[in-house]
Amino acid sequence: MKYKGLDYRTIAEMLNKEFSQCWIQFTERTIKDFFRKDGVLHDPYVKYESEWDAINKELFLSAKKAGIQILEKNFRTACEVLGELLNSKADSVRVSATKELLNRILGKVKLPIEISINSPKNK
Repeated sequence: MKYKGLDYRTIAEMLNKEFSQCWIQFTERTIKDFFRKDGVLHDPYVKYESEWDAINKELFLSAKKAGIQILEKNFRTACEVLGELLNSKADSVRVSATKELLNRILGKVKLPIEISINSPKNK
């Protein structure tokens, strides 16, 4: 529960609900004391935290590697699709494709600008 970011009060409330038939009542202070440097859960929690951090890092790196492989296989197709969208008949599609292309090449701008497209009127 602590690893998931729950605060001590929430953990105490959850434990009290889970063990409502028990005579023990957990307080925020009790839970906090459990995790103190000399608390009974400090060392096991540090071990648990480091193990899960390693697992999550490995999962993230695997997902990133898979994403890179997908990108490598489909990069040309993605560029071709974006190029086709630049020639769309719909102004909004062309603007979106242009923004996407510029953002990918130059990076997103720090100060946003508003773009409006005024089509020439038939005379």
